[in-house]
Amino acid sequence: PLELVIRADGRLSLRDGGKEIANDLPAAIAAITERQKANPQAPTPVVIAADKDLKYDAVVKVMDQLQRADVKRVGLAVRVVK
Repeated sequence: PLELVIRADGRLSLRDGGKEIANDLPAAIAAITERQKANPQAPTPVVIAADKDLKYDAVVKVMDQLQRADVKRVGLAVRVVK
């Protein structure tokens, strides 16, 4: 999956296998939609990994922009605390 990382200060980056391929939301959306259009039968999943100190509203805004761009298969990364 592609990983959309949102830092505590709101900066964001898109990573593919640990390699950064975009460093702002418009570039990330363009890269994601291009990748998903290449294989519409099995679109590449996108995992949002947000800093724990980031306001929930910031994550919702990013998810809204992804939805408006018709990005499929978006999920949230979770860390289990034991």
